[in-house]
Amino acid sequence: MNLPDYFATRRAGAPEFGLPGTLSNWLDFCQFVLHGPQFLVADAAFIPTVADGLTIAAPPGNYTAEVKCLDFWGDTRIARLRVYLSGQVPELGPPLGKTWVDTGMTGWCDLQVFTAAWNQDAAAAAARMSATLAKLAKFGIAELDTSAGVVMPVVSAGFGDGSYEVYELREGDRPIGFEIEFIAATAPYPFPPTPEAGARKLRQAAEMGDANAQWELGECYRSGRGVAQDFPEAAKWYALASRSGHAEATFQMGNLYSRGQGFGMDLVIARELYELAASRGSLAALNGLGNCYRQGRGVAVDLARAAAFYREAAGKGFAAAQYNLGLFHQLGLGVPQDYGLAVKWYEAAVKQGLPQAFCNLGLCYLHGQGVPQDARMAVQLFQRGAIQEHPLSRYNLGHCLETGQGIEQDFAKAIRWYRKAADQGLAAAQSNLAVLLKNGQGAPRDLPAALELFRLSAENGSAQSQYHLGLAYETGEGVAADPFAAREWLAKAAKGGSREAAERLSAMANL
Repeated sequence: MNLPDYFATRRAGAPEFGLPGTLSNWLDFCQFVLHGPQFLVADAAFIPTVADGLTIAAPPGNYTAEVKCLDFWGDTRIARLRVYLSGQVPELGPPLGKTWVDTGMTGWCDLQVFTAAWNQDAAAAAARMSATLAKLAKFGIAELDTSAGVVMPVVSAGFGDGSYEVYELREGDRPIGFEIEFIAATAPYPFPPTPEAGARKLRQAAEMGDANAQWELGECYRSGRGVAQDFPEAAKWYALASRSGHAEATFQMGNLYSRGQGFGMDLVIARELYELAASRGSLAALNGLGNCYRQGRGVAVDLARAAAFYREAAGKGFAAAQYNLGLFHQLGLGVPQDYGLAVKWYEAAVKQGLPQAFCNLGLCYLHGQGVPQDARMAVQLFQRGAIQEHPLSRYNLGHCLETGQGIEQDFAKAIRWYRKAADQGLAAAQSNLAVLLKNGQGAPRDLPAALELFRLSAENGSAQSQYHLGLAYETGEGVAADPFAAREWLAKAAKGGSREAAERLSAMANL
């Protein structure tokens, strides 16, 4: 999702003093071309005065600017900004210093290009920039010389004036941009309520019978946002809102029944509540019904009906349903297999920033399913998913780096991305990381660490790791030889589809 669309979809409301906000994913803001060797980051009204900003060395090229926002119940603030070399996967590096803001707006520019254009007629440039900045609210592009492409992107700085930490962004050891934290993700809303807003405090409104406030209060208790997490209390407020016909509260009641939170687990009641919520207009509930029929939760498995519910929600713009419908078309579940339609729905979900959609669309490009095979495009999509901490995207990016598909082969970088996915519990990443560490590819050989990863991954069901662990017990490499343990792990691997394990078991039987 991009930044304008995000702001366009924010709900109106009355922010609560002391409550944290809801953090968005990274949102696309703009593209920026750096010609010279340095950025200048400063209060937008004081650019290009170097003394009033922070200069940051960076390689010339095309840059992507993204932001994260915090939605404080209707008051949306820009919490983080990052600007990085397009096509790279940025990682947060050390602090570079601070930038300060006196007018509530932070801007950045190509120091060399902007200064040269400014110095041609400083008075006229200042007047032109002041007029442009006056038209901007939360964000925008201030243009100094449109014909020459001399611009200054601008974002509002968190809660306003102050000094903010600026961090280097890196790809490996190479600097590729910067990131600014304006508001910590868990920061409470700092502005005391006005008497009017105080009269509409959430609990007061909920106790007065406001269904939307009851739903919002249920959300607080479910997630522990601003209050101690309490599922029975969440259930109470959802139920009150649902009685007034609130669709999303009804959907969340279904979720609580589905998970046994606040109510005893009852999959049939959960499915019935999803049906009621869907009839009231909840797209999330339509997607939930698709999940029920797909997984046989509270109803017999019916993939065709699941696809129908996904299709209805996807057609109305619900990102998770678009992804699910794409998956059904890709695998031929409940619908004829159609890679073209799979790509269509994955692309729709990608436009809304859904991390798993980046991964699956990347796999379509990697294997040429529904689109011409394009490993470079696949890597770019995996990078976008990896940035959002999606474990399978991180794994696939590591695999491309290991094999050199769509990107230069780099075992050290492959290890870095496998490790991130492995730390999230992904068995395939744990196994591949173990193989690289065992072979000393991308890092010094570390057999104890490799065996520990093989064991962890094997216990999580990885046939590859079960095979390697069985082999270690057979040969005594890194562990005491144990033919019984060897056979046990090799049998598990063979059952999981490992041909090498089946062949090894057969060879052992003939000894």
